[in-house]
Amino acid sequence: MTKEMITTETPNWGLMPAAVITQLKKREWDNLPRLKARLKNERAFPIVISLKPPKTGNELLNHTLHFHEFVQAWRNFAFADMVQWQHNSFRHFSEQTLPITLTIPNIQALSEILGASARQQLKDWQKKLSYLHTEIAKGMTMSSANSTNKIADSWHENLFFALIDMLEVVDNLSADDLKLLVALIPQLKKGMGAGLYLRALPVCYVDTKFIETYHKLIETLLEAFYPGQIKEQGLAYWLGCLDKPKGWLMVRPLCPDTRYALSGLPILRLPIHVLHSQALPAKHILVVENEQSCLALPETENTIAVAGGGKNINWMNAGWLQKKTVAYWGDIDSEGLMILSRAREYCPKLTAIMMDDQTIKQFINRMVDEPDSINHEPTHLTHDELTLFTELRRGIYGFKRLEQERLPSEYIKQALEKWLDKPTPYSS
Repeated sequence: MTKEMITTETPNWGLMPAAVITQLKKREWDNLPRLKARLKNERAFPIVISLKPPKTGNELLNHTLHFHEFVQAWRNFAFADMVQWQHNSFRHFSEQTLPITLTIPNIQALSEILGASARQQLKDWQKKLSYLHTEIAKGMTMSSANSTNKIADSWHENLFFALIDMLEVVDNLSADDLKLLVALIPQLKKGMGAGLYLRALPVCYVDTKFIETYHKLIETLLEAFYPGQIKEQGLAYWLGCLDKPKGWLMVRPLCPDTRYALSGLPILRLPIHVLHSQALPAKHILVVENEQSCLALPETENTIAVAGGGKNINWMNAGWLQKKTVAYWGDIDSEGLMILSRAREYCPKLTAIMMDDQTIKQFINRMVDEPDSINHEPTHLTHDELTLFTELRRGIYGFKRLEQERLPSEYIKQALEKWLDKPTPYSS
């Protein structure tokens, strides 16, 4: 019986390719901080991994089968040009040629070794990073040429590093989100939001929920162009935006006359019982499901917006409200349409705005899914609204929710103008 046959313990030398690949994936690819450092050349290539060849003749003698498997595995390795070999002499053995190290020269080679999934992931990263770097740089260069906000000379490298720092966020951006980001960054200027809430920033094409959702990414990218100006105090401060108010129902006058009638206050909070009994001094009342969307509303003649009630819209049975021109705007989903139905039960003549299939079709790429939280049909919807409710529940648009916050400012402005020009009260 040979020594090999009676030696059953696993030797602590001779790493096999599979073990090395597992180690690489854990230490280099799945370890995001280290991977980012590699991409930024803060942790330089090449990666050199010792294959732990045997050091003594006794190690070979005790595990000759493992030795032969070790050498043969690396001879057959698909990336043989990355394996370094060395001639060694051992007692009781003739000279042996051993695999000593695996040297990986760059990120592309690393992805190749790790297999199809890593190769595809790297390809996706490169495509997104290249697109963002090229298009944002182009937009910022043009913007800076026509602005007093001059960008840093080192922006090229800064932008690349910023994109790498936010790699996991960039990786999850859809094609549509990438376009929104490219369109947004050059529009943002220091102080442009003075006197405004973040959701009311005067930006084109991009909805302001996108800005709030990805504010850390946006901060990081802008910091590449304006070093030291943004991250410490935050994006909203740099833009000059007002802090988001907190409290009860939000009441926001949307024109100079209504602000004057409310003692010049641009925004205030009222408890529901006060709002129920106290008429607001405007011809038009716009009820908005979400406070953030209320902050995004443009100047609108003789109009006051009320927001933040969500499902709590009992105050809408107030007698004074029935004498006003009333509109309701909420999310386009089963829950939003259910709230609309309840609002119309309290205020039968209200008009729903931006809660129709036309809005869905125009912004279908901004839809998300919705849990099935509504188990019965609303009773106070128009025929078209009930059809939309049914279609959303059936999933014919792919997803079931279009949040009101995803609508861009120009679309909101046009919808409000249409409402004021041609109010279409519901007839019960």
